[in-house]
Amino acid sequence: MKTTTDFSFYFTSLTLFAALCLTIGCAPTVDTPPKADVGTVSLTIDFPDDSQSADIDLQVGCAADSTVFEILQRAQKAGDFEFKHSSNVVQESTSIFIKAINGVGEANDKYWTYYVNDELAKEGCGTYLVKPDDKLRWVYGNPPAELQ
Repeated sequence: MKTTTDFSFYFTSLTLFAALCLTIGCAPTVDTPPKADVGTVSLTIDFPDDSQSADIDLQVGCAADSTVFEILQRAQKAGDFEFKHSSNVVQESTSIFIKAINGVGEANDKYWTYYVNDELAKEGCGTYLVKPDDKLRWVYGNPPAELQ
């Protein structure tokens, strides 16, 4: 025969266990601290003449190991523009593809391509590392002959 004391003990134990589970389950996640900037890069986005968007020229902070994609993410977080991308889950950083910037995206075999210091980049924006004072320029249009 169970007594009120036994019931009280089980009820208290169950309550403490539930509170512990809720506390652990609701603990805030720890984000990795932002990388320290070592300089800035120049970011230019050239929109086609027939788009509603004006060209963008920005200075964006970069860390020692920032990629071109991370520079876009930083500029987007600052509210400078919006972009959409796709990637292959298996090889995420090597196959990031910029689909649209400020609503201007793939259409009629036109794409976003980027240049670093006036040279066409021939690797994915998720792996290309930038250095302070680099000049990034995104251009929308037909793929350059070098990429065809």
